[in-house]
Amino acid sequence: MIEQLRNGGSLKAEFLEHMGTPGISLALSDTGGAGGTLRFPLLTGKDDWSVLKRRCIEIASSARPEEGADDLLTILTNAYDEASKGKKRTY
Repeated sequence: MIEQLRNGGSLKAEFLEHMGTPGISLALSDTGGAGGTLRFPLLTGKDDWSVLKRRCIEIASSARPEEGADDLLTILTNAYDEASKGKKRTY
């Protein structure tokens, strides 16, 4: 599925524009691709990251915790932790 979306042009754009928390989790996965080494597989350009940011804000601002806001925070925290491995974490 990741490979189809990654190479799908308008299919990928449509997916990103409408993704919910499961789609955000997929976009921010760190074990995609045939060898399991593809990080953030659906975020291949600046525009993709902008869409991700907008969708996260939309979901966080409109969802109640039982509708996925807490899941979104978990997904984002895990992606940050994975991307920051080996770097000193500061708050």
